[in-house]
Amino acid sequence: MRIWLLTLLCASSAVPIGLAAVPLRYRFAEGERLIYERRVQTAGPDGEAAGPLRTEQVQLWCLQEDRAGWLILLDRTRVQQGRRHPTDAILFRITANGKLTPEGFMSERWPAWRDVLAMLPPMPTAATGGRQWRGAPDPRGERWQCRQGADTGDIALALHDERGALDALQVTVQGSFRFDAQRGRMQTLSLQQTDARRNRVTRTRVTFHSVRRYDAEWTQRRRAEARRYMQALQSHERILVEMTRQPADFDRLYDRLQRLWSGFARDVERDVDSPFEPLGLSQLMRVRSDRDALLTRALLADRWQGKPVGAWTLLDFAGNSRTSEEWDGKARLECFWSVEESLGIAQLDRLRRLVVLDDHRHLSVIAFSLDRDEALLREITARFGAGMTHVGATPLLSVEPIRQRPAFRLVDRDGIIRAVWIGRWPEQVELRKLTRGWW
Repeated sequence: MRIWLLTLLCASSAVPIGLAAVPLRYRFAEGERLIYERRVQTAGPDGEAAGPLRTEQVQLWCLQEDRAGWLILLDRTRVQQGRRHPTDAILFRITANGKLTPEGFMSERWPAWRDVLAMLPPMPTAATGGRQWRGAPDPRGERWQCRQGADTGDIALALHDERGALDALQVTVQGSFRFDAQRGRMQTLSLQQTDARRNRVTRTRVTFHSVRRYDAEWTQRRRAEARRYMQALQSHERILVEMTRQPADFDRLYDRLQRLWSGFARDVERDVDSPFEPLGLSQLMRVRSDRDALLTRALLADRWQGKPVGAWTLLDFAGNSRTSEEWDGKARLECFWSVEESLGIAQLDRLRRLVVLDDHRHLSVIAFSLDRDEALLREITARFGAGMTHVGATPLLSVEPIRQRPAFRLVDRDGIIRAVWIGRWPEQVELRKLTRGWW
């Protein structure tokens, strides 16, 4: 099992646990805004830059404090080659010992924020104490394990992947960061991620920049805006679902998306250092820049929805020829996925839990891999894809380009595609409703 190694260096004011007057604990305050700079650079095996330097501003906005911890809005704005990209954000709760919990449906976006959230590692709890402790496992099964040296404030921190995905991908990460125990916040972070398969090294440096504080009235208004922001995101997701279900209404639904975010940005307070006006404007920018991608998604759904599934003959990873005729008369859920995507393995593992381990064992599951590395695919599918049929589907791309993933098709026993999900996951309640009366 490969592990991610990280050295945690406490600030100069900190001393070893057990001797420290100030324990290692996060401490935020309502109305506090912490500003960091994050710089990311990828290099090839010779050390030459393999891509442009990416600079990001990362901000932590503390919107609420209660007995359980703090409600935090983390936003990130990327600048690359002089171009400022739209701001994105995630809302979560954090405890004094660094346990992170996504707020509401933000759990769907959680895996994509793993690299940024590395700046908030776990701290010891009263139960773990001592010089060694472990954080709680995240939805991917990854868990931070910490160990403090005997004579210094240096803390080694390793991320164990209990599923073995990092080992299969030949990825390791190591680095160091400095924690200010007096103020309860991270000061600097340096990471080096080595991808042996791709022969690439990515270095990340995060540096604390400044802190600002706002009064109770300002904070209360931001909490109200946070609730409205979450509601707007939910409306956004519902409109995207409608686009795949009603592709003929794309223009009307796309206009609704634009009006949703232009209205949100217009209605939030301006000139008060609120994070939500730029977030609303960024969402509007993203909707406009993604129009072609959204249209492509709708057109693909239109070609699939209610149509007979096409015949195919493909090879599985044992070299056997498999044909669509094997599933004649059987209901099935088809998934198109790629291990090369950042969430690829998580998608496969989630599919296994969604259908194979839960309430839908009557559905056959076919996972169409859009990768070419068969040796890697054999290892990945053996570890995370039990109970499913796996086939190499790259030949299909010349006939049906599938640019947005994950993509799912629910096919009934007559071979008709009854439901399509593109860019999102089917929910348990949806599958139950759609397959009611099929058995």
